[in-house]
Amino acid sequence: MRILLVDDERLVIRAMRRLIQSRHPEWEVLCAHSGDGALRLLAAHNPVDVMVTDLNMPEMDGVVLLNIVRQRYPGVARLVHSAHIEAFGPEVLRELCGAMLAKPAGVSELVQALEVASHRPSAGSLVAG
Repeated sequence: MRILLVDDERLVIRAMRRLIQSRHPEWEVLCAHSGDGALRLLAAHNPVDVMVTDLNMPEMDGVVLLNIVRQRYPGVARLVHSAHIEAFGPEVLRELCGAMLAKPAGVSELVQALEVASHRPSAGSLVAG
């Protein structure tokens, strides 16, 4: 499975990557620090199975990124990992992603959401755990 982590906080990305790979070393984990960087990685490393994104990022926020990915890469499961879920409107986010995890998500919660996403044939129908 190939996962794309998107967060402008480098420490968060490193910690998430380390946690994911400690449970699933066979998974490939790509990292981007911006929405534009995520789109470049998606173009270069398609297919990506799951994208996990923060919402509050400079230049391109997570909602814009989720919309673009939903349109360009409908097969990518989309998860949100953010401390700002309420500010962006959970109702709107439900249309754009399959699961929403409050930041910081626990290791088990994050890995479980990725495992569920890895077994889904379609990106838009995940249910938050």
